[in-house]
Amino acid sequence: MTAFRKTALGFFVFLSLSFPLFAAAAIIPFGGRVTSWLPCLNGGIHVSVVNLAGVGSGAYVWTPATFTYLYGPPAVVGQHVLGTADIPYACVLSFVPFIAIPGLRMFMLGTSGVGFGGGGGGGGGF
Repeated sequence: MTAFRKTALGFFVFLSLSFPLFAAAAIIPFGGRVTSWLPCLNGGIHVSVVNLAGVGSGAYVWTPATFTYLYGPPAVVGQHVLGTADIPYACVLSFVPFIAIPGLRMFMLGTSGVGFGGGGGGGGGF
């Protein structure tokens, strides 16, 4: 093998290993106010998010693998959420009969405090 071919092959292998396939997953930003909150039997929480601008609205599922910041997972309707979602995920509501609701899995999530979102009472701490 010539030196050029060895160098080209080494460069190709280096590039192939530098960009793994999981890095190509789509990251979708979302945010807004929680309008529905359902606990899942498979350990997650299904929430519907509505954003007045329309961007980032939809159905999302919080899982124990979600990177969750200060105030924890969504707890009440009316809370504000902001984060990123990545892959489709199912929230199992019942095993017999089998009922599952689809949504996007939350990858990272930040929530407002319960009092700040208007869903849990309190004056918001001001």
